[in-house]
Amino acid sequence: MATVADNGGLLSVQTNDRLKIVLPSSAWVFQASQYPRVVHRVTGGGVAQAKACHAGTGCGSVTVYFQMVGRGNAVLRASCTRPVLCTAQPASFSLKLNVT
Repeated sequence: MATVADNGGLLSVQTNDRLKIVLPSSAWVFQASQYPRVVHRVTGGGVAQAKACHAGTGCGSVTVYFQMVGRGNAVLRASCTRPVLCTAQPASFSLKLNVT
């Protein structure tokens, strides 16, 4: 599993591994993978609202799953669509993958 604490880092994984990424705030959106021979986004995850969430505050989290489909390097990227809702973290997220 990866979180916002892994932002800018490198993660070594193996082909066929499944990676779960959880980012705080419901305002995160992942970009389409530019590395289709290495990693695919798969179904599952979504937006989880916090129990005491007020509309428009971005509380909760976004969970996304990726499947490693081949060897190589890739970068997963996400951006906060409303930076004011992501004040406790950077407005962008990237994670480098080394798939063996």
